Amino acid sequence: MRVLKWMLVWATVGTSLVALAYLWMPALGPVSSQALNYSLATKTGGTGMWGLPGCRRDPRRRAWRCEVWDESVSGTYTYVVHRRGRRCWDARLLGNGGEGTPRERVSGCVSFRHQLRPAERVLN
Repeated sequence: MRVLKWMLVWATVGTSLVALAYLWMPALGPVSSQALNYSLATKTGGTGMWGLPGCRRDPRRRAWRCEVWDESVSGTYTYVVHRRGRRCWDARLLGNGGEGTPRERVSGCVSFRHQLRPAERVLN
């Protein structure tokens, strides 16, 4: 009985550590265009799932061009995204082809969960 109790404690601690790492760990290795798009979607209130391609390089602006679905998945918001270092970025709205009022300017950093995207991998 005592061994079972300790196994339960260690399983709980391990699960908690994995959950915290998933939520707060920074991006590992190079950041893909899909991870950048998903990170942007989490900050704009849209969704990065359901088949939109990753961000595309925009050589004229020396930046990235990203589209994210609006909340109702009926249209897209288009942003120009400038990278700051390896994983952080600043974005400005270029076009609103969706419902609602998207944020004009957003900033953020790609994290491990944006790279992993388990829901998108399971549902697509």
